[in-house]
Amino acid sequence: MSDYLIQVSAVALNNGYSTTLKNYLNNGSPIPTDRPMEVRPGDRISWNLQVIVKGQIIQPAFHVHFFDRSGSTPDSSFFGQPTISAAGGQSTQFLSVLSLQGLIEYSIVAEGFGKVLDPQMQTGDGTDRKGSPVIAAQTPSFTVIWNYPTKSLSLQVGNEPTIYPFPSDGLSVKRGDTVAFVADGPDVQQAGPLEAEFVYVGNSWISPFTQSQQGLPLSLPGAPLVLYSVSDNVDHANPNPPKFPFDAENNDRSVYSDTYQFVLAS
Repeated sequence: MSDYLIQVSAVALNNGYSTTLKNYLNNGSPIPTDRPMEVRPGDRISWNLQVIVKGQIIQPAFHVHFFDRSGSTPDSSFFGQPTISAAGGQSTQFLSVLSLQGLIEYSIVAEGFGKVLDPQMQTGDGTDRKGSPVIAAQTPSFTVIWNYPTKSLSLQVGNEPTIYPFPSDGLSVKRGDTVAFVADGPDVQQAGPLEAEFVYVGNSWISPFTQSQQGLPLSLPGAPLVLYSVSDNVDHANPNPPKFPFDAENNDRSVYSDTYQFVLAS
C-alpha cells in the first residue's frame, strides 16, 4: 500500500490557474493532470494546497469534492465520503481508497479563490485497462520471482523451464511485453502482502507499467498470475534508455530484496 500527500500548487493567472501536483511523500514526484492518477485499494491520500498570487504563497482553507466519472454526481464509494476539507495552512486527513474498480473526478475549491483544479483518479485491480494489471490468460513475457525472504530475485523467460538470476545490469523490456511478479518460499503464505516497490528517479512514469502506482502486488503460489503490460509511451532513450529501479518487500519493509531495475528499450 502507498501513501500520497498531494501538494497542489495553483499559480493565479488572468484567466484561471496553472496548477501542478506533486507527491510530497515521494521526493516531490510529479502527478499527471492530463490523465487519471492511478491508485489501489488501501492506498491513503491527503491533499495540501498553496495558491501563488503575484509571487506570494497563500495557504487558504479548501475543500475536495468527489464526483462520479460524469463529473456531476457526488461520489462516496471511492473514499467512503463525498468531500473532505482542510483549514488554512493545513493538509486534509488521509482517506483510504475503498473502491476496487472505479474512476472519479474530484474538484479542489479554495475559499476566496474558487475552483483551482478538477483532475481524475482511478483504481481497478483485475481490469483490462492500459497501465493496470490483468489476470493472466496467456504466458507472460517474463516472470520475476522473489524467493522469500532472500535478497535475490530470479527470472523466467516465457514458458521456458529454466530459472535465471535477475540480470544485475537490469532487464530490458519493450512496449507490449508483459511481466508477472510472484513470490515463492516455504514461509511465503504467512508473509502477508508482498509487493514489487518502484522508486521515482525522474522518469515521467514511476514504472514501465504504471504512471504513478509505486507498489505492484506479488502473486502467491496457487493464485492466478497477474500480468502487467509495459505501457509507458512517454519515456524514451534521450540519449540513454530510461531505468526503473525496484525491490520486492513485505508490507512494513522489514523484509526486502536487493534493488534491481527494468530498462525500457526504444
